[in-house]
Amino acid sequence: MFTKMQILDSSSARRGLPAIFLAAFCWLLVSGPAMGNQLQQYEQFIIDAGEWMVSRQLPNGAYPYSDAVPSVFPNVQAISGLATLSAYQASCQLGACDTDFLDASILTGDYMINGGFGNFSPNTGFPRIRNFDPLFLVRLSNVSGDPQYADFLETNFWQRLEVGIYGPTNDWDIDDFIDHLITTRDASAALSGVVAAWDLGFLAAAASEAGITQFDQAIVDGTRTALGFGGDTSTVLGTSGFDIMGLTGGIWVAGVTGANVAPTTGSWAAANNNIDLVNLLLAQQSSEGGFLQSTAAGNNPIDVTNTVSQTTAFAVMALAEFDSDTYFTRISSALNALVNVFQEADGRISFYHPDVDPSTVDDPKPYVYAHAFGLYAVSERGDTPPPTPPIAVPTLSHLGLLLLMLLLGTLAWKALALRQ
Repeated sequence: MFTKMQILDSSSARRGLPAIFLAAFCWLLVSGPAMGNQLQQYEQFIIDAGEWMVSRQLPNGAYPYSDAVPSVFPNVQAISGLATLSAYQASCQLGACDTDFLDASILTGDYMINGGFGNFSPNTGFPRIRNFDPLFLVRLSNVSGDPQYADFLETNFWQRLEVGIYGPTNDWDIDDFIDHLITTRDASAALSGVVAAWDLGFLAAAASEAGITQFDQAIVDGTRTALGFGGDTSTVLGTSGFDIMGLTGGIWVAGVTGANVAPTTGSWAAANNNIDLVNLLLAQQSSEGGFLQSTAAGNNPIDVTNTVSQTTAFAVMALAEFDSDTYFTRISSALNALVNVFQEADGRISFYHPDVDPSTVDDPKPYVYAHAFGLYAVSERGDTPPPTPPIAVPTLSHLGLLLLMLLLGTLAWKALALRQ
């Protein structure tokens, strides 16, 4: 049997609980992190850029080089499909899956696996897989639930590399393939071998998503070799000198594999570790958030007209993969540049800064695939969350508020008890 006083004490204590809960709520209010969907602020950008992209797709699923050049080139199909696929995933995160984006991606995937890759010369009878292709096909199978795209890649790329029968002479293994990427990039008058690190960023991401780890060391070694070609000694906006693209790829590889990719040769050999490479990249970011095309453009101070959307997009990918918490502010600034600086009124993402007159550059770059880079980066990394703050250390104001709430709860409890 309970006494009357025990019943009163128990009842009063229960009535005092709201004050205790109020105190706890106030503590969480002043010390807890803000919550929200980061992607929402980019929703209209993704819709407009995605619709612009889909409107350029040909009936067979391929994308033309540009509005003015309707020719179809195999090496830019996958990045176009990857952009619409990432836009579809982003739309789902925002609560309303836009199936037009998924349908466009599937149409591109079907085009590719039914002859759209092109072949080596001489023709070996097997498709020639390029830098963007593996990540798109792996992702398309994962998102659509249709295994045929990943299976095609497994049969025609991963397995052939593993046993050393890939390439134009059916004798390339992974090392030969990577050597080919570096040699091809370095043979270009407009580029250097450093850009191959960008190619390897896509390859590392694809292998990781496919659960393939046996190529990691070769990718890391190749990335170090490629970065050894940096930095540029000269640059022409939009035409030559793209070492920052290679730098973003190297940091992307470092983020995926966890390995140190700092080169031991070349002008970047002073970088002892990945953090040094990241700091080199960050030095190329303007106050608007955009990144320079080349380190040769000069960054003291940065002329914003030398920033371009392509390097900005892949700086986002690299930094978010490497350490999104530490570099959240820089990532957000770059994303905002893609949205507020480089996107045009019709939804298209320009390669150049809006202060650049396309008639004054050697290559106006009206390319559909150049737009795809920006759409891919914002759709893929626009949801990068702000860093989680550490558990709050109570300050005097926190403690004062908590003590006040506890005092009020105690007084309320006593008042209730006395009234009984």
